[in-house]
Amino acid sequence: MSRPVVNARLNLLKYGKEMLLQEGYFSLSVNRLTKTCNMATGTFYRYFPGKSDLVVVIVQTDWNAMLSRMETISKQKSTFAEKLRGIFMELKGFTDLYENIWVQFGAEKGNVERFRAIRTTCLQQVADLVTDLLRARSSARADFTLTMADTALATLIVQNMLIIARTEVLTIDAFLTILGKWALVPKEHAPKK
Repeated sequence: MSRPVVNARLNLLKYGKEMLLQEGYFSLSVNRLTKTCNMATGTFYRYFPGKSDLVVVIVQTDWNAMLSRMETISKQKSTFAEKLRGIFMELKGFTDLYENIWVQFGAEKGNVERFRAIRTTCLQQVADLVTDLLRARSSARADFTLTMADTALATLIVQNMLIIARTEVLTIDAFLTILGKWALVPKEHAPKK
């Protein structure tokens, strides 16, 4: 009979994350991971059906922590632009850490649809947060109006933040300046619906 491994799942997550960040998704080996954790390979499969499932839990755990920090930022007593800048910085930090891993994960056969579904859900969570900020901003400025539906604008903002985080073609401050001049306008200059 095999001896029970203390904190097996936690060790798999901890050392799996270290290996994942150092070596990337394709190089992450279940065999090497279980050796590092001092456990049999079969122990891994008690907790995770496969390598991709471990990676999803690791990334999702960090995503949820980042989302929690974004929610805290959104509730701070600061300007709309400062809140968006804080949300961007969280998104950029996550992107810097996981972009290559996520691309590798999404490229692996069998993960394409799973990747799309997870990505869509995650980005929608941030868009929902930004939608709430837009609604609060719009209601606080009765003399101003949004140039498009708040949910569509939030999605546009998040998608652009993601592009800026990945490519750095624009600074977040330049983006916020453009956004401020285009997205929230005096009612008399608002496009007719």
